[in-house]
Amino acid sequence: MFSPEAQDLTIFNRELRDFLPERIFDAHIHLWTRNVLPPSFRKDLPSLPVVVEEFTCEELQAFYVSAFPGKEVQFLVFGMPYPGVDLEENNRYVNKCLDATRFFGLALVSPETPVAYLEELFQERAFVGYKPYWTFVMHKEQNEVQILDMLTEEQLHYANRWGLCVVLHIPRKLRLADPVNIEQLLYLSHNYPRVQLLLAHLGRSYCLWSIERSLDKLLVARNLFFDITVVQNWEVLEFLFRRVEPERVIFGSDLPISAVRGQTVCVNDQNLFVTQEAYPWSVSNPALGYRFTYMLYESIRAVKKACQRVGWSAQEVEHIFYGNASRVIGEVCRKGEESDAGKTKS
Repeated sequence: MFSPEAQDLTIFNRELRDFLPERIFDAHIHLWTRNVLPPSFRKDLPSLPVVVEEFTCEELQAFYVSAFPGKEVQFLVFGMPYPGVDLEENNRYVNKCLDATRFFGLALVSPETPVAYLEELFQERAFVGYKPYWTFVMHKEQNEVQILDMLTEEQLHYANRWGLCVVLHIPRKLRLADPVNIEQLLYLSHNYPRVQLLLAHLGRSYCLWSIERSLDKLLVARNLFFDITVVQNWEVLEFLFRRVEPERVIFGSDLPISAVRGQTVCVNDQNLFVTQEAYPWSVSNPALGYRFTYMLYESIRAVKKACQRVGWSAQEVEHIFYGNASRVIGEVCRKGEESDAGKTKS
C-alpha cells in the first residue's frame, strides 16, 4: 500500500514533480500505534474509514521519501479519532514524533479534556493546537452533532489566549452547507479571533453543491483557512480558488487513508469512494482489473487543474503547498515564545 508502483512514480514524474514546490508542508496527517485503539477496533466502521491498524512517524517519512522523491517535507500530525481511542496515550505517541522543526502536532481533544491537561501538554512548543472530532461527542449521532458540542468554552478561551490552531472536521449530513455549521463557524471566528481555524476537507465539500451553498457566507471569517485535504474534485477547488486568496488555502494529505489507490467521485450529489481494493466503505470490483493511483496523487491532480483554470502562478501554488501552513504554524510558535519571554521578565 505505501510502496509506490512504477505507474505511480510515472504519474509523479510526468504530472506532479514540476508542479509541486521543492518544499511541502503536509498539514493533515493521522499518526497512532495499535495500543491506543480500543479492543473493539475494526476497520469496517463506515463513518470512519481506517485502512491500517497503525501508522507511525517512521512509516510517514518513508512514504514521502518513496512517493515524493526529492521533495523536502514538513508535517502537522495528530492522532486517530477512533471511538474509544486512548486520547492521552495517542497524544503521548504524537509528542514523541515532534521536534518543532519538521514535525508539529495537534492534540486530540474531547469535550471532557480539561484545560489543565492542555496547559501541561502545551508546555511542549511543538504542539500548536487541537484536533476535536465528532466521534468524541458520545451522546449524539454524527448527523446530530454540532461544532460547539466538540469543544468547550474553556478550551476555546485557552486556544484564543495563545492563538492556537484548531482543525475542524465538521459533522452533519449537509456538511458545509448546513445552516448550523455556518452559524457556528461564524460564531467561532467572531468570538475567538486569535484562533487559527482550519476547515478540514473544505468542510467535507467533496461535491460542488456543498460549497456552492455556503462559501460566500463564510468569506468574512478572516481567521478561517481552507484545508483542501482529499478534495479530488477540480470543480470544487476552482469554485474556492475564484473566491478566496491563495493565502487562505492549505494542503494536507490525510495519510494514511490517501495512500489507498482510488478516487472520490460525485454521482447525483453523492460522494463515492471508488477504489482498486475493496473496502466496506467503497465502490469496488477488483475482478475488473482496473488500475488506480494514490488518492493523494488524485488530490494534487485536482489542485493542479484548478490552479491552471484560474491562472494561479507558481508562487501561489507554493503558498498552498508550503507557505501558508508554514506561516500559520510559525505564528503560533512565535506567540508561544513571546508568552514565555513575558513570563521570564515578570
